[in-house]
Amino acid sequence: MHRLKQVICGLALSAVAQLTLADQAKKTIVIAGDDYCPLSCNPASGQNGFAYEFAQQLYGQLGWEVRYEFVPFQRALKYFKEGRVDLIPGAAKDDNPHFAQAALSSVAVMSPRMCFYTRAQETWTYQSTASLLQGRLGVIAGYFYWPELLSYIAQHQNDGKVDSIAADNPIELSMRKLKAGRFDYFAELRPAVEYQLMKLRMKEAIREANCVLSLPLHMAFRPDFAGAKELNAHWDKHYLQFLKSPQGIAILQKYGLSIKSIME
Repeated sequence: MHRLKQVICGLALSAVAQLTLADQAKKTIVIAGDDYCPLSCNPASGQNGFAYEFAQQLYGQLGWEVRYEFVPFQRALKYFKEGRVDLIPGAAKDDNPHFAQAALSSVAVMSPRMCFYTRAQETWTYQSTASLLQGRLGVIAGYFYWPELLSYIAQHQNDGKVDSIAADNPIELSMRKLKAGRFDYFAELRPAVEYQLMKLRMKEAIREANCVLSLPLHMAFRPDFAGAKELNAHWDKHYLQFLKSPQGIAILQKYGLSIKSIME
């Protein structure tokens, strides 16, 4: 009887050890996102964003589990540098100091138009940074814009011409402040604005005031993440094909999107 107990205990300990090893061997990617729907969303909305869903599908094909952490963008950058999160979706590739050392995918998760927005009743249209002097510009703290706009922001951040926003819901707050007259225009990616205009029922209050460029946004792994090379290679090979699949189209449609709307 004593011998039987020893055998049972030994089998139990072996099973626990195997479970522990399996858990340790589980490959997990922690993806950080702020309220930048439809790319990344507040989980309270019932959705994490299409970047997370595509990552879940494509990285899952290689046996990786994807976990979503919802944090403001500036904190996401801090966690990224500290190694507390592994991946940030939507990284601008060129001249972006936040991701200078990151392992970026070659194929962008989206490449939409960057446009200016103002109140519907205003006649203002963006022509150049000089036209921004006609009023006050709203910007999101920590976000990377294109070089000319970054230069303008740096020159005017202390003279009342720029209003910087740091919040968990930066685009929604930008729209509300614009509508309330706190500033006169802001620049943002078209799909993000269209999504919020529909959600907040502000389509009659805010209008597009010229688009400037297309901005490819990439999946960015921290440089020391062990699986980055393999995962980026898999993404680059399969992402565009997956976008066109019934499953990919269904994910986009959940967010009111099409391939054309994210790849302009």
